[in-house]
Amino acid sequence: MNAAAAVRPVREFKNHDLVDDISKPGVRYEKRPAKTPDGKTASGLYNAWITLDNPTQFNSYTTDMVKGVILAFRAASNARDVNCVVFTGAGDRAFCTGGNTPVTRRSTASTCGSSTTWCRQSSSATSP
Repeated sequence: MNAAAAVRPVREFKNHDLVDDISKPGVRYEKRPAKTPDGKTASGLYNAWITLDNPTQFNSYTTDMVKGVILAFRAASNARDVNCVVFTGAGDRAFCTGGNTPVTRRSTASTCGSSTTWCRQSSSATSP
């Protein structure tokens, strides 16, 4: 058997991303070069940073932001050059205070249609 016959063809990886564009308002996704323990850049490796970017409202999340976080984590999981994920919030006052209640109420009300009873129950469950 010669050396050329022993070499196997390189298989291409399938793209498992759900969408081509993962950007959503209020969520930032970036890849930063990974560092070794002595501070040198690790060649070809990155840390994925997923940032909730709504500091004026203490990074409370909207439905679109939840979708953006899911897509960002999935993109990081699918990226073969990402070795860790840092999930953080913008600003210096809060990581996240939970769901953005006024936005969630508007979203729920617009999708309820004829189910007004369910809408009232859902809205009252999220009221303070």
